[in-house]
Amino acid sequence: MGIFDLANYTFNLHSIPVSIVGWSILGIGIIALRRSSKSSIHRAFFALTFATSWWLIGYGFIYNVINVPLAAFLVKFAWGGVALISPGVYAFTVTFLELPRAQWRIFWSYLLFLAFVFTITFGLISKGVYQLPWFLYSGSGPLLPTFLIAFFLQMVLVFWFYVRALRDSA
Repeated sequence: MGIFDLANYTFNLHSIPVSIVGWSILGIGIIALRRSSKSSIHRAFFALTFATSWWLIGYGFIYNVINVPLAAFLVKFAWGGVALISPGVYAFTVTFLELPRAQWRIFWSYLLFLAFVFTITFGLISKGVYQLPWFLYSGSGPLLPTFLIAFFLQMVLVFWFYVRALRDSA
């Protein structure tokens, strides 16, 4: 199952857009961080872009894998990025809107989703892979619905924060 063994990979056209977007997002995050690494907004933005690029770059690799055990391992790795997108968006929003108790809110958000990252290693969020006509893709584990509910509830909360901020500024 060597991750560096080229015999485990093939070229798949579907991986190109995902990989390009992943690397581009990471580049944007690095540019923002380099402009002002002391700014909490820039650091929160980098955390968001890092998690998003982790997911996309990971799936860019997975789409090229032909070895099922290796793909199952890489899926767990890529899902680590997925699990950190929501707290990254939340951290950026709380920092950008200068909400009270920002550090406390960010800490609890990451703590909740780090618990999901931990469950990924046991196949409770993403379980194995299955073959689609064009590439291998991740299966769902028993805790995936719970993860998705937490993920999207936090996204709805972020949306509500922005709506409230826009309403209050008018």
